[in-house]
Amino acid sequence: MGDTIIEIKELNLPLIDIPINDIKAYVVFDREQESLWYLSAIKWDGNSLEWDEARELQHTKLSKIIWESVLLSIDEEATEKAQDHFLDEEHDY
Repeated sequence: MGDTIIEIKELNLPLIDIPINDIKAYVVFDREQESLWYLSAIKWDGNSLEWDEARELQHTKLSKIIWESVLLSIDEEATEKAQDHFLDEEHDY
């Protein structure tokens, strides 16, 4: 397993007129996940949302919108980084 941070300069959220800026998405590489990674935390403007909170706060519309928007935004880059990580890991053996 490994991890990385993916930075997003600006993210426009659906249903909200104000974008959030300077987001750090904390990604953990995990072979057991179908996508080879999962989002563990999001930090922006002094705020944070972590995996356990996201599961518990699914009824909170704003938290759900932020979490899902970040997931969509980082999907391709996180998958590429996870694939590279596991490829490098295999070559280390």
